[in-house]
Amino acid sequence: MFLLGSVAYWLSVGLVAGREGFPLDDAFIHLQFARNLLENGEMAFNAGAPSSGCTAPGFAGLVAVAQMFVGDWIRASFAVTLLASLGTALLVHRILRRWTNDADVARWGGLVVAIACPTIIQAFSGMESAVYSFICLLAVAAYGAGGRRMRLAGSLLLASCIWFRPEFLVGCPLLFVEWMWRRYKRFDGDQKATFVEILWMLGTWSGMAATYAGFHYRIDGHFVPTTFAAKAVAHFALRPHWLEGLPAIVRHGNWDSLPLALIVLPIVNLLVMGVGLFTVCAPLAFGLEASAKRMWRVEESSGAGWRLAILLLSGYPLARAFVDPAGTLWYQGQRYFAHLTPLFVLIVFGAWPMTRSLVAGSRWNWTQRPFRSQARMAAVWAGAASTIAGIVAVCSVKNINDMQVSTAHWIRENSTEADLIAVNDIGAIGFLSGRRVLDTVGLVEPAITEHYLNGGKLSNYLADQQPRYVVIFPTWYPEFASIDQGLQRRTAFTTTPNVVCGGDELVVYEPDWPRFAGATVRPSENVSGADAAVGHAQSLP
Repeated sequence: MFLLGSVAYWLSVGLVAGREGFPLDDAFIHLQFARNLLENGEMAFNAGAPSSGCTAPGFAGLVAVAQMFVGDWIRASFAVTLLASLGTALLVHRILRRWTNDADVARWGGLVVAIACPTIIQAFSGMESAVYSFICLLAVAAYGAGGRRMRLAGSLLLASCIWFRPEFLVGCPLLFVEWMWRRYKRFDGDQKATFVEILWMLGTWSGMAATYAGFHYRIDGHFVPTTFAAKAVAHFALRPHWLEGLPAIVRHGNWDSLPLALIVLPIVNLLVMGVGLFTVCAPLAFGLEASAKRMWRVEESSGAGWRLAILLLSGYPLARAFVDPAGTLWYQGQRYFAHLTPLFVLIVFGAWPMTRSLVAGSRWNWTQRPFRSQARMAAVWAGAASTIAGIVAVCSVKNINDMQVSTAHWIRENSTEADLIAVNDIGAIGFLSGRRVLDTVGLVEPAITEHYLNGGKLSNYLADQQPRYVVIFPTWYPEFASIDQGLQRRTAFTTTPNVVCGGDELVVYEPDWPRFAGATVRPSENVSGADAAVGHAQSLP
């Protein structure tokens, strides 16, 4: 089924988009970091300018290694994500087979994960989500394999996910909750050894977090990726402006919003997660509560693994709200929460020997149906939902090819290697054009983030840097696009239907900087405030 879904996806991409590509511009950002890592030995977007703008350095490293064997950057990225996505489905099968001792349950559980959203999409997304999903499931498998050493190995694996999504740091307190439960229930008799276990876990997580922070600090003096600051500045259409995350509140000093960040945002995340899981497979969503309650009380060695899976599924969205400066749960094809789908399927199918139903019998009368009938109905639902998401992904590939990729080729043909290009979507343009880019959002340009925080405007910053071209969505920067002189519109690229890009038109401007210095904003189009990225849909990796 995974193979059939993959073939259907690529046939659709060929028919709709015309050529291979990624459904997000951010995949090219990872490729650019990976290329500079392999060719120049530095973590940088622009060669010679090391940057902490890569949130997932582990993924960039894997792609760089794959490139040495594959010989093509795009296919190297596909190789990493494809193997990781398929590996996640196989891991769910293996865990269910070992922990339930039921081959039928294991087979169907793995099948549903293979076809459910976002497995096939993330297999060809060029994003880190496929890898951290695989490592997360591997950690759960090790944690529930039995014995203290395997739990420590599982803890170490989960901690390593920080290198693919730093928000996985919230996994440490979730592990502590599981440890406290085992101590309370006295599942482990040796009290001294149990305390040694938690100390080792805390040391492991502290070391992993310190190494990650030190890695970024050594690059450019930032303990966390510069994307965190960029998110704190940017305004997102998918989240109300007043609902900021804790890092953004600290950055802005907007302490009046602190109660919302501590109470409302975590609840919103959890609720949206529930809606998302219902969309992925409604039948299983109806059985999740009963399944989780049963699996939480398992006393066998696998019980620790089940509890960790439940905590990651329910606690991760809650805890992540405290470290996420902006964005919403299912933003950009579930890229920040891709591991929740396999955990969701794992828990519900794993509870079958106890519940004898994949759904709550009080809601849907499935209790009289045999297991295979219930599993087939769940698989059909998951396949239908995945098909809809796949259609969006295919259209997204077309969008990126039509706008960002086409713009990159135009820039390459109409500029020199010495030219600086200002861009608000830096991925494809930076990777395919071979030109140095000035990032107007701030992902790899921390100075512009400080400029925005101090009330500065994009036009002032660009006037100091004087790039050859400015490539932006005018709707992101309406004040800049309204300059009345010294700003020539060279070309523009559009796409239909637009489902992923931050605007319906990506415009290439060529400023005449001497004339631009005395330019004013046309009164009819004047927009108050700084030119922060308003309503943008660019991913912040």
